Amino acid sequence: MPHADITTFDSFPADLESANSEAKRWCTKGDVEKLFEYLYEVKGVKNSDLKDAISLYRSRQYKPCAMLLFSLLDAKLIRMQRNEDRDNRNRRSVGATAIKKIKDRIEREQNIDNKLFISLSYVNLFACLGVFFEDAKDFKKQPD
Repeated sequence: MPHADITTFDSFPADLESANSEAKRWCTKGDVEKLFEYLYEVKGVKNSDLKDAISLYRSRQYKPCAMLLFSLLDAKLIRMQRNEDRDNRNRRSVGATAIKKIKDRIEREQNIDNKLFISLSYVNLFACLGVFFEDAKDFKKQPD
């Protein structure tokens, strides 16, 4: 919700229904179109994949759209890693491990507490990614 009023983040929603209701206020058709335009400007995003995700969204196929968008986020996290982030087989991490490495580096190198807007974006982004890439206990745990 990049166009949301800063006060939107002042309190935690009571439940999923409240969270969805609040999000809908900031996800009008115009807001979503602005977001799509912005995403085309993001460096390192493959435009053909983004075009596919937008097409899925517009055809109301939200789950495959979300999966494709999160794969683009995962790719971004992979590319953000440095050589020292590689494992003992010289590979970069993916998913939850990539999130942890990037989050740890940001916390070490940036003074996040002094930058409110960046801090909110950081907290929300990593909370979202953490839930998406959460361990499903060999597919025994069903996500909300």
